[in-house]
Amino acid sequence: MGMRLVALCGAELWSVPAPEGLPLDGCVSFLSDGSVAFATGSWGDDANGGVVAVDAGTGAARWRFDVPRSEPTRSTRGIWAKPLVFNDTTVVVGDFGGRLWALDAATGRARWTFQEKRDATGLYGDEIWAPVAVTPRNEFVFTSNLGWIRKLDPASGAELVADAWPVAPSRRANDSASPLAGDPIVFSAPLVDAAGTVYVAAENWPDPAWVDFEYGNPGSFKKGLATLPRAIAAELGQPHDAAEVNGDARAKLGWRLTGVEKTATGYAAAFDTPDGAVAVTCRSLVSTAPAHALKGVFDDVLPGAKPLFEEIRKNIGRDAGVYHPPVCAVTVAYPKSAFKDVELPNGFGNLRDLPGFGSLNPRTEGVRTLGTLWSSSLFPGRCPPDYNVLLNYIGGSRDVGLADLDEAAIVDEVDKGCRAVLLADGAPPPKVLGVKLWPTAIPQYELGHLDIIRRLEDAEKTTPGLYVCGNYKSGVAFPDCVTFGYDHAKEVAAFLASK
Repeated sequence: MGMRLVALCGAELWSVPAPEGLPLDGCVSFLSDGSVAFATGSWGDDANGGVVAVDAGTGAARWRFDVPRSEPTRSTRGIWAKPLVFNDTTVVVGDFGGRLWALDAATGRARWTFQEKRDATGLYGDEIWAPVAVTPRNEFVFTSNLGWIRKLDPASGAELVADAWPVAPSRRANDSASPLAGDPIVFSAPLVDAAGTVYVAAENWPDPAWVDFEYGNPGSFKKGLATLPRAIAAELGQPHDAAEVNGDARAKLGWRLTGVEKTATGYAAAFDTPDGAVAVTCRSLVSTAPAHALKGVFDDVLPGAKPLFEEIRKNIGRDAGVYHPPVCAVTVAYPKSAFKDVELPNGFGNLRDLPGFGSLNPRTEGVRTLGTLWSSSLFPGRCPPDYNVLLNYIGGSRDVGLADLDEAAIVDEVDKGCRAVLLADGAPPPKVLGVKLWPTAIPQYELGHLDIIRRLEDAEKTTPGLYVCGNYKSGVAFPDCVTFGYDHAKEVAAFLASK
């Protein structure tokens, strides 16, 4: 018989079939006098989701509203939420495309619509599963399934942003219409008490102690970026500050991968360890070692990966695959009074306060330092208030001779750069807080790099369960590496679960 809308009062009063193409699998609401019922239904790209108004006494249709498809949004037409009937004049309901609709209760015509936040691709809006609530001040409150909680003006649909509204949890930047593991999820309807306090039930809501993080903005930990790998090492049984190496830990130290072979059940990885050669068999193997450490490792099992380590690119003078040049990180501090006393353009402020992210030095300026992060401006508590801390990077693919200098000479070059760009005449010598030379630093995305990665990915398709990853593939920034690792771990888990 198909799906029907049925009115019951001990016995069936009437029954009408769902309009063609609109399964009534959502919820029903009524006018205050019970004379008209509003039913929602359907979900999916092939269904005509929407709202139907019927006479509550006879089941006769009053009007029908079909949710329009709005490209490029994909999941747009489904409505499961119970519609809100506001002042007997407006029917308000959200759809799976992240749109909130205000419909004229008498005619079904849309009065306004509000589009929830979409992801970076524009393909998805946060789905609105729950009914809308009304505050004592006649404001609409609604939730979307990935954690946004907003207030809207009932008359216009304009968002109300006073005080702490809207409420948005800290979460991953590459949003999706479908919840990911660990993402905040809000499926519940908001509950508003007489004082206007809004309550919602949420899953994976972030700890209030977490700071907001917007992808692309600088971020760190109070004790530096080493905080994350140290936490991972501790979780795997190998605390970084332990007096002795734990040989039973899942994280092994001093193990160098020397070769990989295919087996009947997966892969065999050969390691050179402090205790001699060790072979480990596994169903899936993930390599995150830098490209310079993998030459010859995958020759037997993944010959298509050779360009990553051995590609000759004569057009740029490169003969060893992906290049990792030497870079030195030098952290120094100077008194604020040592900086040039100048007001920066556009009202940024005085240079002595370093009101910004940092500075880059074009090669044409003759400054050897590549760039400088103004660390004490970016992150609080890094130095006394009368000092500025500068993290300088020097070296790189156009200055490989930097690696031949001793620490004192490197610091001297950095100090020269600071004096040329930031410091006033007569500035005192720097307080040297740290010098770290990386002989093989971040990979260079040089001409031809994308073609190398494409060939690597094509080769990986022939070896299910073997993944060759690293910052030469994901991007070198810390958030890029973490995001890539998070996503790739799910891919590996799906592979293991499928076998």
